[in-house]
Amino acid sequence: MKIVVIGGGDTGVELAKALIQDKHEVLLVESRRERAEELAEKLDCEVIHGDASDPAVLSATGIEEADLVIVLTGSDKDNILIALLAKNMGAKEVIVRLENPGYNEVLVNAGIAGIINPSRLVVEEILSLIKGVKVSTVSAASRGNVIVAFYKLPRRLSGKKLSDLKLGGKARVLLVYRGDEALFPEDKLVLQEGDELLIACHTSYLSELDKAMRE
Repeated sequence: MKIVVIGGGDTGVELAKALIQDKHEVLLVESRRERAEELAEKLDCEVIHGDASDPAVLSATGIEEADLVIVLTGSDKDNILIALLAKNMGAKEVIVRLENPGYNEVLVNAGIAGIINPSRLVVEEILSLIKGVKVSTVSAASRGNVIVAFYKLPRRLSGKKLSDLKLGGKARVLLVYRGDEALFPEDKLVLQEGDELLIACHTSYLSELDKAMRE
């Protein structure tokens, strides 16, 4: 696949290396000139210096031919704008990092379902979207008005059983991440502080889910 990675921070670089190793055609965009020049020497892929929220910069990446765009800048607002531009300019699929889940619905309504929450992003979680869930499944989820998102367990729910979570009939826990371990959901599973939950949710229930998963 041709994959454009937006953002040359630690996560973007680790991800780019993993994708290159998997034989994908990777192009990375970084807004800081010195950082871009540094990465151009270190990475076995094309690196473009520029602000990806500028349509001209996105166009220079050949965005209309991209199978996947992954947006990982440090700003939710920039990420939203870049994701919307990329989708509008012809990118087949978009995965975007958002620290604030409250913005999720904006992108879901625009047909972008590949949203990663919360603040601590793990490279393996993005790779699982590409390798495990697969881009085609993400698209199907969007058409079915379902979003898949990560939530960090509120401290008030630590010590509760998974069966104690009241998510209604429009949300379901798919996996529980505990450190480097992924646990399949069982009603008797006792949740711990620091757990992260991968939850599938109907978009009509998203605001209620956000409330339920707040501290």
